[in-house]
Amino acid sequence: MPESVEEFYARVIEATDDEGRLPLMDNQMPGWDIFPYELDGLRLKPLAPLLDEEPARQGEDPATCRCASGRPRDHVV
Repeated sequence: MPESVEEFYARVIEATDDEGRLPLMDNQMPGWDIFPYELDGLRLKPLAPLLDEEPARQGEDPATCRCASGRPRDHVV
C-alpha cells in the first residue's frame, strides 16, 4: 500500500537539517550544465553568450551511439 501524505512528510522532515532544509546533492542535478543555479547560494548563473551553433548530439548515428557499443549500460533504466 502506498504511504500516506503524512508518512511521506515525516520521511522528508527526517532528512532535513536544523533549519528544515533538505541537503543539496552537489554531485547530482546541480552538476548538470543545464542546472540554472550556482552552487554557492543557489544564485542564478549569469547568462552565457549565444553559441554560433549547438553542440553536436551524441547517438544520432547508430554506428557511434554508446547504447549500441556493447559498453556497460550504467545509465540505462
